[in-house]
Amino acid sequence: MNQLTGNAKASGKGKNGGPRMYFHRGRRLRNLAKGWVDSNAFPWVLGVFLTLVLSVLMTTSQSVSIIHYQLGDVVRRDIKAPDDMRVEDLAATEVLRQKARDRVLPRYDVDSELEGKIEQRIRAAFEKIQKSLAVQSAVVRIRMLNLRAEKKQSGIVSESQVYRTLFRSPAFHEIEASFGQILGGSLSSGMLEILRKERYVAWIGDDLFRLVRSALARGVVSDTRLYAIHTSKGIVTRDIRSGNIVRFPSSSRPLELREVEGFLIRQSGKKGLQLPRAAHRFLAAQAAKLVQPTLNFNNQATVEAQKRAAAKVPAVRLLHKKGEMIVREGERVTKSPLMTLRALERSGGQAYFVDNFLGTVLLVSLFLVFAWTAAHRYN
Repeated sequence: MNQLTGNAKASGKGKNGGPRMYFHRGRRLRNLAKGWVDSNAFPWVLGVFLTLVLSVLMTTSQSVSIIHYQLGDVVRRDIKAPDDMRVEDLAATEVLRQKARDRVLPRYDVDSELEGKIEQRIRAAFEKIQKSLAVQSAVVRIRMLNLRAEKKQSGIVSESQVYRTLFRSPAFHEIEASFGQILGGSLSSGMLEILRKERYVAWIGDDLFRLVRSALARGVVSDTRLYAIHTSKGIVTRDIRSGNIVRFPSSSRPLELREVEGFLIRQSGKKGLQLPRAAHRFLAAQAAKLVQPTLNFNNQATVEAQKRAAAKVPAVRLLHKKGEMIVREGERVTKSPLMTLRALERSGGQAYFVDNFLGTVLLVSLFLVFAWTAAHRYN
């Protein structure tokens, strides 16, 4: 006969065949709890728990009245050290930490790849404008030939005519402006005239780099006065490319950035430049725009090193013997005893709360023991 109402319930299972796990688990937990309550340790654990809870509730609501003195206040009574105590002397600690900061040598950064980057920039600028010059001059030549053909004029178009026309075109003026920006800034009219006359030949870039290299070899800083102050006690130089500390001759006298142009004008006659002497000052002015400081003062790294040095200095602590007079009644609070008074305020408040809490724990414990004993005796 078909069973339409489900399978018969097996022994030890629920209505749909599931075991009575929750029933047995709940009964097991109740048995464990009953056994714990009936054990000898339960009253002690409960007593300790109630003691701590009641002590915390009773002591956290209390406050201690401490006189807070400020600088210049008049002391109402003699104040002595209650126990032997050590108090940090902030002034003496700061003096030692400042000495540690002063011993830190200034940090300077050097770029070992600076010369190579400038040389690469000069060559890239001349290569780029040489390509533009070739393309633009061919376009101008074709345009001029077509124009002559339309007018039925004979003859050839000379190179000088092509370049004169090219140098007057606004399109090439934009190319020259871009060229000048690569070389550190706008081109002066004198430098522009030299470049156009020589049609941006590559050896002008060689002369330019020769001057730049002479300035970099001398050394360049942003402020020679600051550099002189730093080198009087020594500096630490770090290569920003490798991160390594490098040696730099302390006897060298680098140029200040604003002195570079005059230095290059004086050096231009000694470097065997291919340009005529009349063009040297224009070339030197352009080279000065490419020169960057070879030694850069790293203020952030110096400050961080000073902080690390100051943090290593331990605090100076003054010892006050028990009963030693800190400040007398009627005296005004000065900076030196104020630090000791602040330490007394902190330690006094902490000691008050600790003592009060321990006393409350003792009283509550006695009360609970008495109540437990009375309950057992008179039950």
